[in-house]
Amino acid sequence: LRPSEELMRVLEKGSEVVASYTSFDRPLSTARLVMSAQVTDEYASVGGANTGVTVAGFRLERSKRLPRALLEQYEELECKCFMGVFAEIRRAWMTIDNRLFLWDYTKDNDDFCYFDGLDQIIVSVAVVPVKPRVLPDHIRHVLVIATPVEIVVLAVEFTGGTVDGDLALLPTQLYVPTDDTNMLKIIGAASGRVFMCGRDGCLYELEYQPRDGWLTRKCRKVNHSVSRWSAIASFVPRYLLLWSSVDPILDAVVDNGRGILYTLSQRSAIAVYDLGADGTGMRRVCETTSAMINATAQRLCRGGHWPQNILSISAVTEEGPIHLVAVTSNGVRLYFSTFTGWSRETLGNLHAFARKRPSTLVLAHVRLPPPHSGTAPQMGLHAAHFHAGAFLAATKLSDDADKVTTVCPALPLAQAGTAAAAGSVGGGVRFVETSGEHTITGRVWSFERQLRCSSTSLWNAASDPTELLTQHALPPQRFLCLTSTGLHVLEKKQPRDILAELLRGFNGVDLSAGLHAFVNQYGVENACATCLTLACAGAPASASLAGVAGRVAQDTAERATSLFFFLGSRPEEDDFYPPAGDDTPGVGAQRTAMLGADADLSQAHAGLCLYLYRIVRPVWRLPLFHHSPAAGGTALRYDRDDLNLMAHLLERLQIFIRSHNLAGPELTTVFATGGGPSAGRAGYSSLDGRYDGHRSEMQREERKSYAHLYYLCGRCVEALNVAILVHDFGAAGIIGGVPEAPRKRLLEVTFKDFVCSAAGADAATALLRSVIAELQAQPAATMLDIGKHLRESCPSYYSQEDQVLHVGLGMLARGDPTDVDYSLLEESLALFKSVAQPGEGIVPSGEAVTGCLLSPADFDEICRKYAEYRYAVG
Repeated sequence: LRPSEELMRVLEKGSEVVASYTSFDRPLSTARLVMSAQVTDEYASVGGANTGVTVAGFRLERSKRLPRALLEQYEELECKCFMGVFAEIRRAWMTIDNRLFLWDYTKDNDDFCYFDGLDQIIVSVAVVPVKPRVLPDHIRHVLVIATPVEIVVLAVEFTGGTVDGDLALLPTQLYVPTDDTNMLKIIGAASGRVFMCGRDGCLYELEYQPRDGWLTRKCRKVNHSVSRWSAIASFVPRYLLLWSSVDPILDAVVDNGRGILYTLSQRSAIAVYDLGADGTGMRRVCETTSAMINATAQRLCRGGHWPQNILSISAVTEEGPIHLVAVTSNGVRLYFSTFTGWSRETLGNLHAFARKRPSTLVLAHVRLPPPHSGTAPQMGLHAAHFHAGAFLAATKLSDDADKVTTVCPALPLAQAGTAAAAGSVGGGVRFVETSGEHTITGRVWSFERQLRCSSTSLWNAASDPTELLTQHALPPQRFLCLTSTGLHVLEKKQPRDILAELLRGFNGVDLSAGLHAFVNQYGVENACATCLTLACAGAPASASLAGVAGRVAQDTAERATSLFFFLGSRPEEDDFYPPAGDDTPGVGAQRTAMLGADADLSQAHAGLCLYLYRIVRPVWRLPLFHHSPAAGGTALRYDRDDLNLMAHLLERLQIFIRSHNLAGPELTTVFATGGGPSAGRAGYSSLDGRYDGHRSEMQREERKSYAHLYYLCGRCVEALNVAILVHDFGAAGIIGGVPEAPRKRLLEVTFKDFVCSAAGADAATALLRSVIAELQAQPAATMLDIGKHLRESCPSYYSQEDQVLHVGLGMLARGDPTDVDYSLLEESLALFKSVAQPGEGIVPSGEAVTGCLLSPADFDEICRKYAEYRYAVG
């Protein structure tokens, strides 16, 4: 049954309101933040340096000591010890002379595994994805170990096939001599390529294959460097190397998305290698010396003292022209680009840089560490890490402890969002950061980002250092800090976490200095949207939502709800916004330019639209299905858990709109899911003061818009339920049963069209009919149960009349023309008559229908079946 035209108009209106926030809610990548910076040393507390409010951007989430046996081994150290974290397999590692130990830091026990099959001291180790078709299929990673004399490859095996199982290291017969060159660091690319940093200043690659070839060995070492020194190094006696000018390579990093490899030498020279768009090539692009970097840095940073040694490098994986961040030993961050010919004015479209290949290495911005002063600070770092705007650095505090400095973006997005929407990066945007300090027991060996689980891959794709766009779906980002005594987990607070702390003293009437600072920093719309992430997470939910990640304490949810209505009722000209510059239009004018007539609605409405758009953003403009050879045909594009989480979030938002009566009398029972308005708290009354002289008219418009958004949420939930149902019953088989023309359209219909257009309704009907066709051989009771489930999960796509029709067709499919059961035929005819009578009315789903509910194709199918049975009455 196709939904009524009125319903489709309501859905389209709701989608237009949400789509109007697309430009407003553009992600602010590291490139946008860096290139907007006018100064190199702006740090602030939440809301600004003069507010007196201090909310740290990180918190120490938990600590876990080293296994006792490893501490005892550490005390028996004779020569060398190295430590690190393999986040991809959830293991920390330690080498003590020639022995390697690995332990699972996610478990409470002291179990660990070790490898002692080497005679020489271990110099470096790395876990790398295995190359295809070299080792058995159940092996996903290999462990590469380098000693002064050889490089050995071990297979990493887990019981049960997941990293949760016990780990075993298996020999592979893959090894190669080092030719007396120590490999100071080993890194791997996503494709399985293995790169090694040589003490002789050369970049090496370890290549391996299933068997020896005519001209190649099964495992070999390839030198990719082109330095003059590398050409003659093999002819120089080893003892003379100590007096040579060789520049060892200390660090390397791969940008898998762009296909770029960077190396860092002991003398702070950075080299760039182009691996090609497919990651299989190797071209040396350039090398930037320390003198060149220092000269540019001194020009960009006023008052800086140079030269400075570079401690580490990190690839920037977000889109845009900023590709590499280097950290000096005194905490200065250097932002580099591998492109030329760009400027701040060209950053409005970051996608323009996506396909460019690297051609140079240019220093674009210098960032001083906290606290800043006229001279370069002396932090004395020995470990540092940078990822998506978050920066962690360790300095020695005492013999038994280190100080970890944490830095993360904290810019005033009230202006940043509007400027970004205009396609520029200037216009009042400031690159402001918050910083904090933590005392950590032991010496810090390394930092590593804790990988998030794959079930949140939909929102992981968002480029969002501030996490405003993803905080409703993703847990806080965590960083692992490994020390000589244990592992510490530092959690980067999301805006919702900071808001939850500030809400503890909110009484619903007056804003504290902290809350006022928070709203000043993020803007009223973003503050309202953040309130919803807390209010909806704590909303009463059905049993299907029990245990969903992201729930908060009920009192926090109630305070967030109060703040939502408190902020949403204030006019946009309120003093929350910082004053705009002389050459920048006011925030209210920019908001009107972007949102048109919807800009007259309250900021509570704007915040709710932002929150709704952020939920559906990953799928809104893309089809639900795609062609997948691995799945044997057309398949669901997204992971089931992702869609299920999205449906849960939308259901919670529906509950919020209904329970607080935001839509008032405009809300009807168009959707069975969620029901009609309740007699609960009428939160909307707190917004009345927003409308002044034309209050009644604007109230009606806003309530009508809330009703549209409510219906849109319900329809989105039903569309997601249809997709999940198709996946559960076998997407390849179900979609394969759809006629060719509709099946092709499934690859073109976006999620928005699936929800809001007649073409989407037809596609859903074709899918559900294919599901029923697959199940028609089942007993009638099973068909009734399936029909009931469809009616509950997607009533606007599958009406009660559809259920009756399919039960009747199922009866005919189970009959036997050679042994006619006339009672079965009579019962099916009665069912068909109940949905074939012309007329006009309202079906139980709340949709208006006119005329016969059977299509011509339905009549043809029914008559054909009755002809087979020679049932003339039918």
